Amino acid sequence: MPPIQIIEAEQNWQRFIAIYNRCSVFAPYTIPLSEHLVQLRIVPYTHANESIALIGSHEGREGIIHAGICMIGDTKIGHIFMLFSESNDVASRLLTQVEDWFKQRGITRIYAFWWPDNPYNFILHGRETYGWAGAFPATNAFRRGNYDLLNDIVVMQLRMKEEPTVILPELDGLEMKMKPMDDNELAWSARVEAHLNGKKVGHCEMFYLKAISEHFNTKIGQITIDTDSNVHGSGIAKGLLTYAHHELYRQGARSVMLATGQALFRAIKFYQKLGYEAELIRAYSYVKPLPGGENDEL
Repeated sequence: MPPIQIIEAEQNWQRFIAIYNRCSVFAPYTIPLSEHLVQLRIVPYTHANESIALIGSHEGREGIIHAGICMIGDTKIGHIFMLFSESNDVASRLLTQVEDWFKQRGITRIYAFWWPDNPYNFILHGRETYGWAGAFPATNAFRRGNYDLLNDIVVMQLRMKEEPTVILPELDGLEMKMKPMDDNELAWSARVEAHLNGKKVGHCEMFYLKAISEHFNTKIGQITIDTDSNVHGSGIAKGLLTYAHHELYRQGARSVMLATGQALFRAIKFYQKLGYEAELIRAYSYVKPLPGGENDEL
């Protein structure tokens, strides 16, 4: 049996693009990769950061992986941005190759499909990339490789038939501050912060997915939210979300999606009360310690 062949993506970006598009054709909230997007987002990232992008093939079946080294505070971690394959064996071999690359650089912990610093943001699954369960060879490779499940993700969506009303709690000293973030061909983004008596107690980041909306011919927004535990139940989270819904509607969005953990029952109930419904999308993120780093915690 011929061995699995692996080359660097830099040698043939066109082949990389073709494999990505074949493997992701049914992936939710994902646009096709193009030479323009590769030159705009992927190539500059690989040149500016310590990263690795590979193409694997075996008996007519192909796969791709892209990973890099990221910082969390002062700690370096390995981050697998994306893994797609048409073969279980090719996916596993690509994953092993990347693990060896991380080990050579002293990395002791790998995250797969984690949120920060991902060049596929707004290309693969919107703002928050995740390991789509429909990518079976990739899922099987993480299982073979003894990766632990980091997040079992539920995707929820709110459909906005009319302009949402901002619902703010009656709290003395509460102030909402809107801050622009970015506006490019892929997405518009902004951030609303809740300040209580001058102290920031929560924020909500909002994204109008321009390229994804155009591709699916539907107007989609996305949000991420975080609030301090000491203001839970105060109405501030509801205020942040409804504020974001209103701004996204003004940008053109007619639905809003978010990703949360299957185990976060209270959060899911909270979103459901605001009109969100769970979608039939299974998704995951993973973590794995490498030799010498089993006791490392971030």
